[in-house]
Amino acid sequence: MTNKTYDFIKDFALLSPFVIAFIIAIIHAWNVPYAPAIDTTLVALNGLIGGVVKWAKAKHDNAEKEFNPVALDELMNGKGED
Repeated sequence: MTNKTYDFIKDFALLSPFVIAFIIAIIHAWNVPYAPAIDTTLVALNGLIGGVVKWAKAKHDNAEKEFNPVALDELMNGKGED
């Protein structure tokens, strides 16, 4: 996963609670039918987004660990071999 992709997912997750709170406020202000069900669905969606961010962070961190240019350079130059 690229840094750009990870940053997009992270930024989306950081903004989503505010957007969801705004939508919930509007739903209640306008007395939209099934407002409690919509609220619950949006809060569950926010939890799902949090889970996706946690997964993306783990994948991003593992990708950085797997590609270590210093270790690759040492391997190519024969350093670190005993």
